[in-house]
Amino acid sequence: FSWRSYLRRRVQIEGECISLVHFWWFNYYHWIFDCLAYWIALRDHIPETVKVLVPKSLKNWHLETLEAVGINPNRCVSVDPSQRALPERLWVAPHQWRSRWQLPEITRRLRDCIGSSCGVRSDDSLGEKLYLSREGCDTRRIENEGELLKAIEPMGFTVVQTSGMSL
Repeated sequence: FSWRSYLRRRVQIEGECISLVHFWWFNYYHWIFDCLAYWIALRDHIPETVKVLVPKSLKNWHLETLEAVGINPNRCVSVDPSQRALPERLWVAPHQWRSRWQLPEITRRLRDCIGSSCGVRSDDSLGEKLYLSREGCDTRRIENEGELLKAIEPMGFTVVQTSGMSL
């Protein structure tokens, strides 16, 4: 990686923008809790004319979640994460909106927004206990998942294999 090369690769973008481009944008957790939560934190303050910068090569689940939080695809501008996007004006929020310091209010708003797009109301009493298995994932697998599953089965948990699922 060459900083000099990176600094030369710039893309001028006309108008006002908010960027949902993040170093870990391809990771489900970071997409939801860094990129989309950032949008949720700012969306009520941003005019409809502001463009939304998104990484190129989004997968279907990225596109589904963009729609779930109310971002019209026509509003998006795809940028190559290896380039510097230089909009005329960039909307930003304090760093506290990022996942490391996630505020409960933003998490609730994000839950309600995505949930309502899937037909789930925040006041619904779902009652089902879910365990999201890491089986089939390349990283962060649970070494003793079999033992864990035996321990939580009597507690009424339903195991969900998420690898390969869309939103």
